[in-house]
Amino acid sequence: ISVTVPVAIGKIPQARDLLSEWVEGAQSNGMTAALMVKQWSADGPKFVVRTSYDSVADADEARRSLAESDDYKQFVQNLAPLVTGTAEWHVSEQIASANF
Repeated sequence: ISVTVPVAIGKIPQARDLLSEWVEGAQSNGMTAALMVKQWSADGPKFVVRTSYDSVADADEARRSLAESDDYKQFVQNLAPLVTGTAEWHVSEQIASANF
């Protein structure tokens, strides 16, 4: 799962801290998660949270579980004033790997 979060220019440090805290918490609970930033996006800065699962079904189950979690709802409520639009969720399935 990839979630792209558009962040208001003056709110980048707060968003980075909040998203970093969430990713670190997810990692400490055994989830494979990473945080990246698109520095030069045409629409302004965007953070990307990526998580990895064994299957699309596992990813969908995790997404549903998060949507029902009170902790996640609070996280989203805290993040809302820092963003400029709707977060975009993408579920991808790897078909082939590449050796770079």
